[in-house]
Amino acid sequence: MAVDAAAFNPEPNLIKAGKSYDSEVIKKLAEVPVDEYLRIFKTNKGDELAHLIYSALEFRRISNASPEMLEVVRRATEALKMIASESKLNALRVGKYIRLDDNRPNSVQNDE
Repeated sequence: MAVDAAAFNPEPNLIKAGKSYDSEVIKKLAEVPVDEYLRIFKTNKGDELAHLIYSALEFRRISNASPEMLEVVRRATEALKMIASESKLNALRVGKYIRLDDNRPNSVQNDE
């Protein structure tokens, strides 16, 4: 199934790819800029947000994931780390999806 680049909307396609593993959709998602993942995660809430995040990170569980799958995970993770760096509360929220290391900015680690 070919994916039209001009009409590609990453939000519904994240969920689709997480279920179908459609290689054409995954290839397009691997080209979506980190800033777009950031926008998607910041503009959605509740169950819809959780569904989008879990779909973006779905490919972590695959032992023989394609380079495109790994790139989707990398970009989504980078966007989540950007959100986590904004505040301690956001770091707590993001921490349930990805492991945050101690290389976060001091403003997130300490409230002194």
